[in-house]
Amino acid sequence: RAAPPGTDSADAPATPPSEADTSSRGYRASDDISRSAAQADSAGGARDTVTADSSPAVVVPPSPPARPGPPPARPASTPPAAATAAAATAASALPAGTEIRAALQDSISSLRNSVGQSVTALIVGDLRAPDGVTVLPSGAPLRLTIERLRPAPNRSAKDGELVLRADSVSVGGTAYRLQAVVRPIPHELRGRGVTAGEAEKVGAGAAAGAVIGGVVTGKTKGAVIGGVVGAAGGAVVAAQTASRDVIVTPKTTLTLILRAPVTRAGR
Repeated sequence: RAAPPGTDSADAPATPPSEADTSSRGYRASDDISRSAAQADSAGGARDTVTADSSPAVVVPPSPPARPGPPPARPASTPPAAATAAAATAASALPAGTEIRAALQDSISSLRNSVGQSVTALIVGDLRAPDGVTVLPSGAPLRLTIERLRPAPNRSAKDGELVLRADSVSVGGTAYRLQAVVRPIPHELRGRGVTAGEAEKVGAGAAAGAVIGGVVTGKTKGAVIGGVVGAAGGAVVAAQTASRDVIVTPKTTLTLILRAPVTRAGR
């Protein structure tokens, strides 16, 4: 229909379609309802989108790293039981390097004694540990073994040889191993005199002298003189080659140095 004069077609009220129009174009009222619902949903989604996009983003600043706290207090240190026991043992022992003096009870002679034999010496003076308790009392017997023993082979030799090894010390009737070095032992060299071996040298010299004297002079007198001269020469040789024995008298003081600690008996 035409709009009345003076009225804009946009402002004219909508005229509902006739049944003929709707049937000819397949129009249904439910289509208008569906389109209205779709438009409403679209408008609502747009509003939601705008609202979400327009909201300012909330930025949470990162928390600062935690500062390390003070280290836990250490418990008061206490010495272990082993260290305490070791300290107590050291206080009741003679330390390595301790000097021991002992009086030899036997005599030693390179003519009479031999390697492997034992001799005895007695400790002179009490030996006390750092805590003041006596570890080795005066008079405690030491057992020693002859390791080397040789006489001076001749008069030109400066000395013979004597070496002792410390084996044990006895306290209260019980023997304890002793690790100690025995220092050089005071001794003397004593000539044996003319032994059977040296007499043979004298006799050989005399015989040689007699033969030489008889050959040279052709007379008995020359042989006798030669024998005397030969004997004298043999005696000189015997004296020069005679052995001198190493002699150690009883009560000679021996000096020993401990190589390892000695703990008193009962510890």
